[in-house]
Parts: sequence; C-alpha cells; structure tokens
Amino acid sequence: MIIGLMFMVILILIPDRYLALSIMLLCFISMLSITLVSDFSPILLDTRDQYIIMPKPVNDRTIALSRITFIAIKLFNQVIALCLPLLIYVFFNWDIIAIFLLVVQLLLSTLVALVFVNGFYLISIKYLPIQKFKDIITYLQIGLSMIIFLAYYLGPNLIQTIVESQLTIEQLKFLWLFPSTWIASFQSLLLGDHSLQIILFSVLGIAVPLFGIYACTQLFSRVLTQK
Repeated sequence: MIIGLMFMVILILIPDRYLALSIMLLCFISMLSITLVSDFSPILLDTRDQYIIMPKPVNDRTIALSRITFIAIKLFNQVIALCLPLLIYVFFNWDIIAIFLLVVQLLLSTLVALVFVNGFYLISIKYLPIQKFKDIITYLQIGLSMIIFLAYYLGPNLIQTIVESQLTIEQLKFLWLFPSTWIASFQSLLLGDHSLQIILFSVLGIAVPLFGIYACTQLFSRVLTQK
C-alpha cells in the first residue's frame, strides 16, 4: 500500500492525465512483473501435480489455464493494496466514468503483467535447456532488482523534470512502446481525443492482453506440460 501511495503521487504531480497514467501504469506493471518472477515461479513450474493429472483426461490447455488462474487469484490480493490509494484519490477528483475506466485499465495492466511473464517462461522453456532456463530466471531476478533501485534514484528526478518542463506524451515517444501507454489512452478517448494515434493505442491496449491469454493457453501450453 505504501508503494500504491507512491503511484498516487504520480497522478497528483503530473498535470497531463494521459502522461501521468502512462507512467503510473508502467510502474504498476513493472511491480507486478517483479512479484511474478520472484514469488510465483515455483507455482508455474511446479511438477507435483503431474503425477495426479497426467493419467487423467485433462488437456494441456486446461492445465496451463488453471495455473495462470491460480496465480492471478493470489496476485489479486497485492493488486488491491496497490490500487486502493489510487482509487481513493480519483474517487474525489475524477468523474464516475473515469473511475470505472481506471478500474478496467488496472485490470488490463494486471493481465499484461501476467501474460508477459508467463509468455516469457513458456517461450524460454520451449527453446532452452532446463538448466539454462533456470540460469535465465536468476539473471532476470537480478536485472529486475537493479531496475527497481534505478527507479528509486531516477524516478523522482524524472517526475520533477516532467512537471517543470510541462512535457507531454508526444515529447516522450519512447513511452509509446510500452503497453501502459496503450492502456492509458482510454482516458484520452473519454476526454474527447479521437485522433488516429489514440484509437490505435486503445485497440492495442485491448487486443494485446487478449492475444496474450490465447497464446499462453493455446499456442504454448503443450510445451509447458511436456517440459
């Protein structure tokens, strides 16, 4: 919840709602991804249930979907704590439609983190030996920890620069590459910006999480069960 208060500060300090949401959702997705890699790797890669499930008529898609659903339910406890300060703030400062839209954006962002980490695991398992895959997970945890420390040092200075220079999303084009920017574009549509770029970002914000679910449960599920 303390980290959720830090996310709330981003919305308070940056006047441009689209830019503020893009940065806040990027931090939100990054935090969930780090949690998934550090805390839920044993769940995704647990093999104990194979002795019970494999002899039964349960297909690979069901096994993969059940694990993702289980992780999503446990992750939702953390999502509530992270989002509570944000929702309290917007309840008193935004209109009711924007609040409901923010809830949808937070759910889609959670889904992006979930399918991104699961997709990375499934693709790595498919093309790498198991020992090499374990090494990659270790290196990934170290890399994500370094990113967190850098964010603590550089984040406040970045926000101060954005506020003082009154930067917009158009001037920070590197943010266009992140799903958080696509999902944040829903608020711009609500505020009346119907440009082609915003519409395209909104379509990507919906299509990418849905395609991620399809890829994890349909395209890569057999690989996970075999490995």
